Amino acid sequence: SDEELLGFATTAGAASDLSTAITDYTGLATAANDAWLGKPIPGTDQVVDHVPLLVIDGTVFEVREDGTDAARFAAAVDEAAAD
Repeated sequence: SDEELLGFATTAGAASDLSTAITDYTGLATAANDAWLGKPIPGTDQVVDHVPLLVIDGTVFEVREDGTDAARFAAAVDEAAAD
């Protein structure tokens, strides 16, 4: 939510009030999500079925939130860079 984003910014030490920037961005983010949902991911045979979605070298990266994401992300980027 917007409130959560503002809380994260405050916790991270943001020096200014970001509420206007966040609320101004909501329409753009919603429009981008709506535009992509159901569309094919360029260079793949997959369709955007959720957002946010991260694609690394044509492969959808699965966010698991199980403590392995950072290491798996780094490995996927390293593998893509090596290709």
